[in-house]
Amino acid sequence: MRKTRKRSFLKSKINRKRTIPNNPFLANKKKKKVKIPLRYKLYTLAFIIIALPVGWFFLGCQIWNIDNIDIQGLTRTPEQEIRSIITDQTQEKKMLPVSQKNLIILDNDELKNKLNSTYRFEKIDIKKVWPNKLLLTIQEKPYTYIWQEADRYYYADEDNYILKEIEASNLKENNKYPIILNKNKNKITGDKVNAENQYIQTVLTINDELKKRTTDFTFAIDKFIITKEINTLKLTLTQGPEIYFDINGSIEEQLNNLKDLKQTKLKNNFKDKEYIDLRYGNRIYYK
Repeated sequence: MRKTRKRSFLKSKINRKRTIPNNPFLANKKKKKVKIPLRYKLYTLAFIIIALPVGWFFLGCQIWNIDNIDIQGLTRTPEQEIRSIITDQTQEKKMLPVSQKNLIILDNDELKNKLNSTYRFEKIDIKKVWPNKLLLTIQEKPYTYIWQEADRYYYADEDNYILKEIEASNLKENNKYPIILNKNKNKITGDKVNAENQYIQTVLTINDELKKRTTDFTFAIDKFIITKEINTLKLTLTQGPEIYFDINGSIEEQLNNLKDLKQTKLKNNFKDKEYIDLRYGNRIYYK
């Protein structure tokens, strides 16, 4: 009778594992060291040797420190205030640890934004003059009219921004600007006149026309007044009647009516009248 030999399952499994060949693709490979060519090492060393002194020359050398600030074009803005803003910025760090006192590092756009946020300039040109000079050419906003609020007077520009307060004693020296007296509710908010623009434009139009037509109108303007009456602008003269205008009507037509009235009816009695009302077209009222 033939005997049957039993094989151990565990032993068989071990033997099978031993017979599995090693996968060459899964075998650990030795990492090869990358050798940097000598010429690249020399290039890097040369770059460092050159870059350090060049960087120090442009960023650390005092030859570039701003020692001369030239400001041109100012007529009413205190120059010292502009210099103070520039000095404050030159003490700020832009590329640590180098401050903006270095002419190379100074940010022109940042300086221009600071000046425009403080003053309403028409134009600012900033030029770096090497090695250590900063040149600013500033064009100030022109005055357009004088705004009177109670007993205070202010210069305002064409966009109705308040530019500067003026003393009442200096008004006669600045008579080329029309004075607008506000008798309505307070119209200044922050640094701006918030009156309806139609009133301002009517003042400027009348003022310009009267200056052009000096042969027709020989009287001298005192001021324009914004009253509580809707759409009404009042003109007062140094000698003569108060004149009422409709801001929505034709200014040319109203002035022509005033001219005809003055030359044909009133003549020498013009200065004796109390008021002339031009707000109703060809129907002119006076007293």
